[in-house]
Amino acid sequence: MEYEEIPETLPEVFDWGNGTGLIGVDDPAVVDAAFERDEHHVGVAVIGLALNHPDPDVILPRVARALRATNPELQRQGTVASHTSHDCTARSTRSA
Repeated sequence: MEYEEIPETLPEVFDWGNGTGLIGVDDPAVVDAAFERDEHHVGVAVIGLALNHPDPDVILPRVARALRATNPELQRQGTVASHTSHDCTARSTRSA
């Protein structure tokens, strides 16, 4: 079985229809715009931001917005993003 080599940097192609690529979001403006458009998969983008952005002061307002949502799935994803952000921040401060 042959495997394709994964490029070092993946293209920023976000498919809001099915959520593909959103876990790679690192730009808070992308998340803000998705909230404004009421995108179905905005929670995945919030998790992606928590995984990929180094600044909790940038991440946490978007997490809070997800937690305040009326959609239970978005609230759940906000909870995941909150824990992800905390874990990533804790690891980076320990390694510094």
